[in-house]
Amino acid sequence: RADANARRIADAVRDTTGGDDVLLIVASDHGHETVERIIPLETMLIEAGLKDGPDSSEVVVASNGFSAHIYVADEARDRLGGIEALLEASDDVDEIFAGDALARVGHRTDTPLAFSITARHSDGANEFGVKGLNGAFEDPLSGETRIGGGQHGGLGAYEQHPFLIVRGGGFGAGVESATETSAVDLAPTILWHLGLPLGGMDGKPLSPM
Repeated sequence: RADANARRIADAVRDTTGGDDVLLIVASDHGHETVERIIPLETMLIEAGLKDGPDSSEVVVASNGFSAHIYVADEARDRLGGIEALLEASDDVDEIFAGDALARVGHRTDTPLAFSITARHSDGANEFGVKGLNGAFEDPLSGETRIGGGQHGGLGAYEQHPFLIVRGGGFGAGVESATETSAVDLAPTILWHLGLPLGGMDGKPLSPM
């Protein structure tokens, strides 16, 4: 149904007067991987004596699907070593970003955010043959995540591959490009199409094939 509706919009744009002057972009901001397991990170910290209880605020877990943030208040900074050891020993945790390494994934290093972690993932396929199996961190405030469903938020290869379809503006029909692109290339591409300056942009304009 999503594909059919995208085509309806594309065809409507094409059929309008001067439709080829319209740069139509159909894209997603991220991909998805299949939830293989749900990781009870908050419970793990409580059982290890590193968080006082489900409602305590000295150590706080915020799930982002396939990643999670752990915030530690000043009065609990003596638990940092224990928390890091717990994360390193867990088979469910993949990458751990702490201290200055937080900046590598776009986070400030001067806040109560102590750890940003991702779940271990694999190239395995789900029952439909779609590759990418991952672990989702439990979120007590949301019931949307379920085993077998889709999720994102981590650094799995497949969740980082959104789709991009461009029509008009000189982009040829039925042509695929193997050029590596990123979501930050969309804004420069639109500015290029409009003939506007591109200064200060992180990305680059995508050229018609």
